[in-house]
Amino acid sequence: MSAGTALAALALTGAIGLAMTSDPTLASWTAAEVVNSTDTAKSGRLAFTHTYPGGTCSATGPTDPVECVGGPVATGAATSTAQDVSDTLQNSSTGGSAVEHQVQAAACAPAQFADARGSNADPMLARYRVTRGVTDKWGGSGAASFDGTNDYAADIVATSTVAWAESDFTIGVWFKAAPGSAGGGLLSLNASPTSTSTSGANPTLYVEPGGRIHFKSDGVLGARQDVAGTTDLRDGSWHLAVVSTDRGLLSTDIRLYVDGVLVGSRLGISLLTGTFSDSYWHLGWTDTTLLQNSPPNHFTGALSGAFVHRGSALGGPAIASLAGASSAAAYSSALSAATHVWMLDDAATSTFSGSVPYIGGGVPCSEVRLAWTLGPTTAFAATRLDLLVGAGWLPAVAAVAPTVGSSQTLVTSYSRDTSYDVDVTGMELVTGLRHRVALVGATAWLLELRWSSLVLLG
Repeated sequence: MSAGTALAALALTGAIGLAMTSDPTLASWTAAEVVNSTDTAKSGRLAFTHTYPGGTCSATGPTDPVECVGGPVATGAATSTAQDVSDTLQNSSTGGSAVEHQVQAAACAPAQFADARGSNADPMLARYRVTRGVTDKWGGSGAASFDGTNDYAADIVATSTVAWAESDFTIGVWFKAAPGSAGGGLLSLNASPTSTSTSGANPTLYVEPGGRIHFKSDGVLGARQDVAGTTDLRDGSWHLAVVSTDRGLLSTDIRLYVDGVLVGSRLGISLLTGTFSDSYWHLGWTDTTLLQNSPPNHFTGALSGAFVHRGSALGGPAIASLAGASSAAAYSSALSAATHVWMLDDAATSTFSGSVPYIGGGVPCSEVRLAWTLGPTTAFAATRLDLLVGAGWLPAVAAVAPTVGSSQTLVTSYSRDTSYDVDVTGMELVTGLRHRVALVGATAWLLELRWSSLVLLG
């Protein structure tokens, strides 16, 4: 599926960096100086300070390199407007020296939440601004928070619903619902790998607007099984929701547990755990078609330790043991036989390097482009990011240092490729961008800023 070129939103300010242009107070650069000492000898002093929501990155040349971390996240892809973003070199002293600029895209891959089982062939890929490093059930930083607006994560390998329909299964996730929030999808199996269309979630775990936990799955002949708890769980505390289904010849025993305690059960007609040929597990989002009490699609709160397991209906003692696990490691270890375990403890720098099956070409970074100009000079035209990654340092662009009080502007633009696949929309693409400045004629003078964890949105 491809669409015409549409421009994404990215802001790159200072020597190199991304900033949210919707609020200019989030990022700013101090003036960078090219200073001449007495008798016109070049001292080559350039000072950069970049301030952003996660901290600052500062350097004074000559030095090579300076590592900058924790760069701000870009806003989502725009469909009709460009947000060209600039970094400015300003001469606030005596001026006079020539400089050369070079840029490089050092890496690009989608951010992942690793699957702790097997070879991590089926990670969850995050979309929009899922917040990582959130405090989890055990006091560590192994959780992720979801904004209830548009972010979520989904796995990349299709699940055979036929296989699930013929098996017992157990699914579960730790969740912390924000007080006063409207609930939303926790863990669900959806026909679409993205939330761009109605996906007919089946089965699904979700929190209703009143705070009760629900499990829903469709059965044969249109039967719909729904099991719910009785307590409002939007209390800002961590809870473990687990559903265990024991499938018999004609009926299925469905049991819903919260924090290791049985809160609801139902003996219903044998389940078909999907009405689609292929489906994808989602975290923080579910299709709400025909769900009770009309929850929102997106969940507001934090999630951790999600798992799905086909072929085993865990009993009460095993589920109580999971709820009482003393650490994240103990919890994950107790699920060693599970089909998939997504602990959500990955930083944004944890990336998936393989091909994404449902994206045309399989490489999300081939779907977006970068372009760079220095003043009126085009250093390189809009080029696919994956091609830039393999190109190394791009040719240097020389410029006379600005006169006193003047400045030079380096503009980097971020856009969608002409063959853009809509399934890339909102995908978090981690890239390493580098910018270096050299003084022409100066010996051993080179200032390089490296951003290794910038996140662009497809």
